[in-house]
Amino acid sequence: MGQTMLVLLFIAGLLWVPLSVAFMLYSLFFPIVSMVKFYAVEVNSNGDSDVAPLPVLLTIAYFWCVISLVLVGVFFPVGKVRLLTLELADLKGFPSQFYSEVVVKEIKARFALRRLRASLYKTLWISLGKHNAKSVWDYVSKYSAEALVDPS
Repeated sequence: MGQTMLVLLFIAGLLWVPLSVAFMLYSLFFPIVSMVKFYAVEVNSNGDSDVAPLPVLLTIAYFWCVISLVLVGVFFPVGKVRLLTLELADLKGFPSQFYSEVVVKEIKARFALRRLRASLYKTLWISLGKHNAKSVWDYVSKYSAEALVDPS
């Protein structure tokens, strides 16, 4: 009895995955088929068509939602913003002055500078190789630190 149930569950699991994928693909393409069917319907002699307006309106709303999601994904990269807020959200136990707007702006500026330095080093690494990139980076870091020292 137990082995039979296990075999049936295994078979159901094997069928479930392709059927779920097929259903998802069908649900993606059904609105397109619906719109093609809507525009292919001939109008009666009375000026009426046999297509109900609700499916057409839902399909148009579906397309607007998909287009809106694509535009939001392209123009507002949520992942980058979320990572930055997660990095700042874990800061606890500091004095209240730390949480002022000036300090948060400074943290964001330093973070952006650190990311820029990391991308520059990665570019050097790709262009020059590991050892040459390290030599160039050490040289630039040494002399840029000396240039920042006040000569007076």
